[in-house]
Amino acid sequence: PTLMLRQGKVSLDPPRVWKPAPTGLVLFGGGAFNKFGDVTTVACGDVSTCSGDQSGLGYTFGAAYWVLPFLAAEGTYIKPPDATATGTVGNATFNSVFEAQILTIVGKAGFPLGPMRPFGQIGASYHQSKFRTSQTMTGAVQPNTQSYELQTDGWGWVFGGGMEVWLSSVFGFYGEFG
Repeated sequence: PTLMLRQGKVSLDPPRVWKPAPTGLVLFGGGAFNKFGDVTTVACGDVSTCSGDQSGLGYTFGAAYWVLPFLAAEGTYIKPPDATATGTVGNATFNSVFEAQILTIVGKAGFPLGPMRPFGQIGASYHQSKFRTSQTMTGAVQPNTQSYELQTDGWGWVFGGGMEVWLSSVFGFYGEFG
């Protein structure tokens, strides 16, 4: 009785042993909530009858190679949703769409805690994007439509962090921000 009061219940079951987060090649994919800053503001300018949507769900996939339990290299493709804006000025209406796609190449440093691995990452990102606007004049005898397209691409820095949680040696969940 004295032993039970000091140390609690005695169990003959073996202790639970968590498998560590895996090393080697890890393939992943998922949904992504993305939000662009100021796309609607830029597309609408000072037009008061203009509205748009610059956030939503996109997707991502990629591969990481964990050389050591705490060190990896990763490549990721991200396809955010298109941002849109629609407005009317006098007898003209316009529709704008911003499309983007991003490739990231990062180094990751993690801290294995059994089946969990919090990590930080830093590297470079390459983006390609198109901003298209179509404007239609409706007051003329014959409606007139003009279209404009701006394409950009380039490199930039990316950094962030996240967490992996492994339910088995081949399946896990992750979340990250950047």
